[in-house]
Amino acid sequence: MKKDSIINVHDKFFKESFNRKEVAQSFIKEYLSENIQKYLQLNSLEIMKDSFVDKELSVHFSDILYRIKISGRFSYIYLLFEHKSYIDSWIGFQLLRNMVKIWEGYCKQNKRSKKLPVIIPIVIYHGLKQWNVPNTIAHLFDAIVETKPYVPDFTMEVFDISHIPDENIKGEVLLRVCFLIQKYLFQP
Repeated sequence: MKKDSIINVHDKFFKESFNRKEVAQSFIKEYLSENIQKYLQLNSLEIMKDSFVDKELSVHFSDILYRIKISGRFSYIYLLFEHKSYIDSWIGFQLLRNMVKIWEGYCKQNKRSKKLPVIIPIVIYHGLKQWNVPNTIAHLFDAIVETKPYVPDFTMEVFDISHIPDENIKGEVLLRVCFLIQKYLFQP
């Protein structure tokens, strides 16, 4: 079996797992910071079926979009599963492109809205090397101090599950199984 076939099978397993509401809720409870969790209404979590990843990226990325109420307002949690065996410093740019597509779709469906919903971008990574890319996109710009105010930026949450000790992988059983399978994907 080719390595790409193995990745696609694991990608499909991950996506199927995270398309289960209880897995997504378990991930949010166990891994998102308490600072944001206290504002989330977990019972409002909905899995959105539309995909916002470009066709050329779909071979490398699996995206899942959830809608959830944050302090009574619907917002989005965008989960991008990184399944390459190497670090990609352009992931922030890819997330930004996908976030813009989500906002464009939102604007088409909510023409009267005066504000965009918040999107919390999340990357779950399981490559062999430890994740070493900044969790913002400002590092991608060749900017001087005077031009930094013109650089778009946001923070992404990155979870490097390949470097978490097995006993520290938390959550409901299916979430832990999913993470352990992904963690050992590239190991014999």
